[in-house]
Amino acid sequence: MQLKINNLFSKELTADTSEVNTSRQVLNASFSFVNPRIPSNPKLIHASEEVGALLGISPEETQSEEFTNVFSGKAILPDSRPYAMNYAGHQFGNWAGQLGDGRAIVLAEVEHNYQSLMLQLKGAGSTPYSRRADGLAVLRSSIREHLCSEAMHYLGVPTTRSLSLILTGDEVLRDVMYNGNPEYEKGAVVCRVAPTFIRFGSFELFSSQNDIVNLERGMKLGDRLDGHIVQGHVDQTGTCTKIEEANGSWNYTFEYDQTLNNITIEKGSITVNGVSLTVVDSKINEFSVAIIPYTYEHTNFKTFEVGTKINLEFDVIGKYVSKLHSMNQ
Repeated sequence: MQLKINNLFSKELTADTSEVNTSRQVLNASFSFVNPRIPSNPKLIHASEEVGALLGISPEETQSEEFTNVFSGKAILPDSRPYAMNYAGHQFGNWAGQLGDGRAIVLAEVEHNYQSLMLQLKGAGSTPYSRRADGLAVLRSSIREHLCSEAMHYLGVPTTRSLSLILTGDEVLRDVMYNGNPEYEKGAVVCRVAPTFIRFGSFELFSSQNDIVNLERGMKLGDRLDGHIVQGHVDQTGTCTKIEEANGSWNYTFEYDQTLNNITIEKGSITVNGVSLTVVDSKINEFSVAIIPYTYEHTNFKTFEVGTKINLEFDVIGKYVSKLHSMNQ
C-alpha cells in the first residue's frame, strides 16, 4: 500500500510531553503518542472496498497481509506515529472533565483525491485516557459498529465510515450482563475513517483547564499588506524565563532551542502563542518582547508565569535566510 501520509493534527498541535502509557491526567496537550497493542494472530473478517477507495487502497490490497497487519495494529504505517486524542465533556448529564480516546488510537491522516481522512483503530489497546479499562473491544460490538457505520452512511446520516473489521486472535474478558459473571470473548479491531475526530470536547478540555489561546483574524486578499507575515504554524516551543513590569507595560523574556536553526533579530518579528510581536532584544537562544496594556489584557500573556511553555512561529523571511545559510555551510 502506498498511502500519502499528512499528519497535520499531530504536526500543528501540542503533544503530551510524557510518553508513559498509563492512565493519568494530561495537561496542556491535544494528544498523546501511543502505539497500538500488537495482536497475537490477526485475521481479516471484512474490508469495505468503497472506503478503501476513498484512501487509495485497491480491493486486492485490502486482502493482503500488509493490510491486516496495519489495520489490526500489528504494524505501523511508514512516516506515521500513532496517537490518542485528548478531550473533555459530559457523561450522564454531568461534567466529567478529561475523557479522551480510551480505546481509540489514530494511525495517521491520509490524503487522496484532494481529501484528507483520519484512520483510527478502535479496540487496539489502552492509552493514557483509558482510566480503569483495557482499551480493547470484542467481536460482537465491533460487528455492530462496522455494519451500522456503513448503514448510517447509506441512510444519509453523517457519521464515521468503517474500513475494516479484524479479529485479533486474543480473548477479552467482559461482563456482558453486568451481573458479576465475566466471560472471555473474541477480541476485534475496527478501523474508523472520518475527515477528523476533533469534537466539541476538544475545545471544552482547554477551556476547563483555563488554557486560553489567541486568535487573530486573517488578512483578506484585497487588504493592504501591513505588519508581520504570520502563517499560523508552530515552529517550536519555548519557555518564559523573565517577566518585568515597566511603566504600565511588561517585558517578557523567552528561551528557545537555537539548534533548530530558527533565529531572531532586534526589531524583527516573532509570534508567541499566535500573537505577532516585535523583538526588543535578541541574544543566542533568547529574545525579549514588550507588551502594551491592550495586548496584555486581550491575550493570554496575562496568564504567563516564569516557566510557562509557549508556542513560537519565527519570521518567515528569517527562516528562509537561516535555511540558505545552513545549506551553504
